[in-house]
Amino acid sequence: MIEKIIEHYKNPRNKGIIEDADVIIKEAIPSCGDLIILYAKFSGDKVSDVKFEGYGCITSIAIADIISEEIKHRNIDEIKKIDEKYIVNILGNRLPKDKEHSIVLVFNALRKLIEKYERNIAKNSKV
Repeated sequence: MIEKIIEHYKNPRNKGIIEDADVIIKEAIPSCGDLIILYAKFSGDKVSDVKFEGYGCITSIAIADIISEEIKHRNIDEIKKIDEKYIVNILGNRLPKDKEHSIVLVFNALRKLIEKYERNIAKNSKV
């Protein structure tokens, strides 16, 4: 687990900005100062591209990168199935208590991304 977190922190696959993103989400944990910004581009109901910016601890940034890999090219119904337990399984183990906030941070950002996508679809489908 630690190796995976360090690898994704040192070599993030999806760190960056999508200038013309369909959905942008900011999620923070003020008590520790961690902040994640997710950018997603959709093609129909599928994530065609996803990037993130992260500020804070190594674990939060690494998990944001890991989850961005997980949701890329998946449709919204598949993404809805991702929960905190799924994230723990990806990591291969539970995080130490003082790092569990990283899972909560990224999971909350993912939920907001889904909600905003669905609001945008509902708004754009009104006649």
